[in-house]
Amino acid sequence: MTASKPLKEHNKGISTVLAFALLPLSGFATDIYIPSLPTMATTMQVSSLQVQLTLSLFLISYGISQLFIGSVLDSFGRYKLSLICLLVFAAASIVIANAHNIYLIYLMRIIHGFTVGTIIVGKRAFLLIFLKAINLNTT
Repeated sequence: MTASKPLKEHNKGISTVLAFALLPLSGFATDIYIPSLPTMATTMQVSSLQVQLTLSLFLISYGISQLFIGSVLDSFGRYKLSLICLLVFAAASIVIANAHNIYLIYLMRIIHGFTVGTIIVGKRAFLLIFLKAINLNTT
């Protein structure tokens, strides 16, 4: 396990704001997506159950990723993996917006789940470490 670098004082504020801003990402990934489900079914000429499976695949992959991603983040670092996952999440979102194949959307929603899980676990760990540091400084 690598030792984490201390956060510079002038970066603590922006890091905290960004961490809080990314925590609702899992909710955004579902809440923004849900209203498009009926239109997706009619546009792609698939059943509503097939389209609803995209939401289930996201939630399953999101849950599974949280089981093992903590040790991966400890090994490789939260910052780099979170940044990579944000880029992959954005790319998968663009692919979903332009996809005409339900199976491609299934794959992208699984990728969404794993990337969001990685981001959320990393940001929660950051906030816990940050809050512990604040408590240590005040006592």
